[in-house]
Amino acid sequence: GILHSLSGTMAISETTVSNVLHMAADEINADGGILGKQIEYIQEDGATDWPTFAEKTEKLLTQDCVAAIFGGWTSSSRKAVKPVVEEYNGLFFYPVQYEGLESSPNIYYTGATTNQQIIPAMDYLASQGVKTLFLAGSDYVFPRTANAIIKLYAEELGIEIVGEEYVPLDRDDWTTQVAKIVEADPDYIFNTINGSSNVGFIKAYYDAGLTPEETPIISVSIAEEEAPAMGHEVTGNYASWNYFQSLDTPNNPAFIEAWQAYPGSSGVTSDPMEAAYISLYLYKALVEAAGSFDVDAINQAALDNEITVDAPEGVVTLNGENHHISKPGHIGRINADNQFDIVWASDGFIEPDPYLEQYSWFPEDVRNALRGPGLSGAPQHRLFHEHAREQKGVNSNGCTDSAAAQRHRAGRLAALDSTRPHPDLRPDGGDQHGARRVHHGRRLHDIPRSARHPRQQHLYPCRVARRLRRRRALGPSAGSRNSPVDVPSPA
Repeated sequence: GILHSLSGTMAISETTVSNVLHMAADEINADGGILGKQIEYIQEDGATDWPTFAEKTEKLLTQDCVAAIFGGWTSSSRKAVKPVVEEYNGLFFYPVQYEGLESSPNIYYTGATTNQQIIPAMDYLASQGVKTLFLAGSDYVFPRTANAIIKLYAEELGIEIVGEEYVPLDRDDWTTQVAKIVEADPDYIFNTINGSSNVGFIKAYYDAGLTPEETPIISVSIAEEEAPAMGHEVTGNYASWNYFQSLDTPNNPAFIEAWQAYPGSSGVTSDPMEAAYISLYLYKALVEAAGSFDVDAINQAALDNEITVDAPEGVVTLNGENHHISKPGHIGRINADNQFDIVWASDGFIEPDPYLEQYSWFPEDVRNALRGPGLSGAPQHRLFHEHAREQKGVNSNGCTDSAAAQRHRAGRLAALDSTRPHPDLRPDGGDQHGARRVHHGRRLHDIPRSARHPRQQHLYPCRVARRLRRRRALGPSAGSRNSPVDVPSPA
């Protein structure tokens, strides 16, 4: 399954990431497939809507019976997918840099975690003598959590945070927020804005008279794909990534050539799409090491073997404990061709440290809480969902069989407490199976049992039960943004 936003705010970034997965699938098929089987992909549109990501994930696992899902960009989309793939024991390959502080037995992360992108960016700024920094981000989980970490590390580095502003992901008017940047007069702006909202930010930046010479921006979501779409020249600003098209590695020229020749190609390569390209080859390597498409066998193979991929960014190695990969760190400066001149590179590949265990300034209590109660410092995924298939009634591919489905359905429905208010259904009952039987403007649990249709007297249909349970897992803000990880600000 391929699950990316092909519409909405994030389509500006995710369309190319989706397309490069098609190219990788075609290449693997031409080379004999995976264990002799050809890849057949099912494309779904997440539509920049987090509940849609969860619904499409469930469809891909339970109806299409896909072996794995590749997709997502925002952390909110990943957090919407996470409980679903864990519930059905599926696999999700996530290709974009993110805020870290997470691992899962059902997710493989081929983008950077915090110590592979944000920490190198902060180290670079400190090496340049930066003393003041302004944080600008989209209002959802990644920017807020990343900025909480940035504030902790900035205190350690002696960098003052002189301001912090957010705008919702689906809005692009940054005029008021940029006025505050002008007033604060920082040495640099650290940009954690995502999607087309960057266009509005860059416009407001130049309209306010800011320039890269006086107030440069360092971004973690503007790459070769986004730079020419900003509506304004962005030469002289910076970005922190693990891969740039300008990177000089043995495999990069062939990757660029193949992508530029591929139908529908955008013509440029970038970090997120290169990480997505890696993800399908990583899956191939895992399946072949396991000798099976079984999820548990794949996870065991990750622990028992050194899994590597000879990628355009270099040879990356999977950490079987936390499901992240090693990556090089790079800082690039945008040139007039909307490419990046590399101005800093890490000394070799950076091993993934999603919980920032090697950094004493990160609060230990927060790290332990994120690992979950009773984990005693052990990697999260090794203690998650033991005996998952037996408990949940799903087969090894995450797809329900008839007997298991009956047990699973009974368990889900029994878990619903009819005396407790459930999250709202749509006013027109659109989320309810048999929607025309639900009174307009009213929630099902507000309707007296005597007034309900006979089929609604007792238990909700399975489809509704799934959605209600998922909404509780995602939380009350699932329709807009997920809550960020609660990382305390420095005192």
